[in-house]
Amino acid sequence: VKPPWGPPAGSALAPPKPYSYAAFLPWFEAQAWHEAPVRLPPERVWFDVDAALGGKFREHFEARDMGRVAAVAKAIDRFEFMRPVMLSGDGTSQASLPVHLLILALLEEELAREGGVCALDAGCGTGWLLKAFSLLGDHPETRVLGFDLHSTGGAASRAADPGAATWTPWTPAPEVFLADIMVDDFGLDDEDRHRLLPEASFDVVNVGVAIASVHSPIFAKVFALLRDGGVLTAPICEQADVDPHSGKCVARFRKFQRDAQGNPLPLASAGGITFILPE
Repeated sequence: VKPPWGPPAGSALAPPKPYSYAAFLPWFEAQAWHEAPVRLPPERVWFDVDAALGGKFREHFEARDMGRVAAVAKAIDRFEFMRPVMLSGDGTSQASLPVHLLILALLEEELAREGGVCALDAGCGTGWLLKAFSLLGDHPETRVLGFDLHSTGGAASRAADPGAATWTPWTPAPEVFLADIMVDDFGLDDEDRHRLLPEASFDVVNVGVAIASVHSPIFAKVFALLRDGGVLTAPICEQADVDPHSGKCVARFRKFQRDAQGNPLPLASAGGITFILPE
């Protein structure tokens, strides 16, 4: 019989500290989540890295060495990053664990490049990928930035919290700010646009919202952030695949590199994930 939920309503959720993936999963299974003071009770699939590796994208993962990506995912206290989802009941601010592992698999080589990189998560949600980018790009010269349309204070504090992972990287704390991928200049004034999102300045860009096609002005805007040789991952929905009633489409995560002529060179494609298309 599972024990009743311990903390009274309104108190902080309290998994074991310091965090350990091996200790966390048994603790999670021992909780009576139906009694928890949360709007959206968590499920094991939110946290189980091994199950995610054997799930939807198994063929893609089996084709590569996922050891380092899995180690980084297990090092991060994902429960802390899912806390706002549980409390608010809004799951739209956080991608699933399999999707996050897919993004890391696509970007691992570039993030781990010797000498450090400049990486951006456009639509960073709760900040889990920011923490993962910091760990994969573990170098004092690596710079990680993220922005979102909504409040980013929680994402910034979680991504910078040394207790949110089992080791502290050399990477400086991520810089997180408010911006909107759908509007001109990302909704930033001239000073912030040139300080935070200058064109041709990033080695790695991940886009967290669906893009209608590679011919979309949204794609052109985020692709312009890459320096030559930089890579971008994004869920791409061709307009023909968009459901006119729901505004949803089945997207494929695609990876592009900016070639010497400034054009997008396709490198990889994986997925089949339903997104709401904001364009």
